[in-house]
Amino acid sequence: MKAAFIDYLEFWTKMPVFNATANRRQFWLPLAVHTILLAALLVSTHQVNQYLTGRGVNIGIAFSGALPLWAVIVFLAEIVLILMASVGTFTSLARRLHDADFSGWWLWLLLFSGIGYLILLVIALLPSRKNLRWPLNQTDA
Repeated sequence: MKAAFIDYLEFWTKMPVFNATANRRQFWLPLAVHTILLAALLVSTHQVNQYLTGRGVNIGIAFSGALPLWAVIVFLAEIVLILMASVGTFTSLARRLHDADFSGWWLWLLLFSGIGYLILLVIALLPSRKNLRWPLNQTDA
């Protein structure tokens, strides 16, 4: 449990580090936590029901009436956290690619939505490989 907490904490503290590696647990654990938190947020705000019934996702800023101040603050905080988690996931994926002995240039596959994501998913699932290009793990960086 302690190692899992450290891995999650490193996700946030090692966000600007590109030139290191991240093993599978260091990559997938924060991704799973963020997916669960986002799902809980969507369910708690009834966005899943809106989406499944074909009414789209309502982010609350298109209403004609004024929103309460707390709703605007919560919405902006959510946007900031989602953007930060997205940047962290991007850099964590670069470190995961290095751990599987792939160059960070493979991140360009994200531009090709479907097939690029699938290729990077398979690469992210590969086991760690010993490599000399990126000798440091994110814990040591």
